[in-house]
Amino acid sequence: METMTRTVLLAAVLCLGLFSQSVQAAGCAAPINARQANQDVRIARGVANGELTLIESARLSARQNHIEHLEQRYRRNDGHLGPAERCDLNRRLNGASGQIYRQKHDRQRYR
Repeated sequence: METMTRTVLLAAVLCLGLFSQSVQAAGCAAPINARQANQDVRIARGVANGELTLIESARLSARQNHIEHLEQRYRRNDGHLGPAERCDLNRRLNGASGQIYRQKHDRQRYR
């Protein structure tokens, strides 16, 4: 009986571990192109309303272009992104998003 309980407990722990891994993987599956488009719009709006200077917007746009080129390079092999590539792009987009926010709120105004 003790081995049966131990086996059931081990199976439950393994299932829980696999479930948490699938949840983490799903978090990396955000639509990359939609995020890139949204961030491009945020940069354009920042320039339009004066929250971003021309130098800031040029740097942010260059960072976005770098991420887009990296995505194209990742897709070059088979046209698809693997889980690790998707997570890398999302990590880079998270950093770029934070930088857009910081630059828009740093009180440097385009005159």
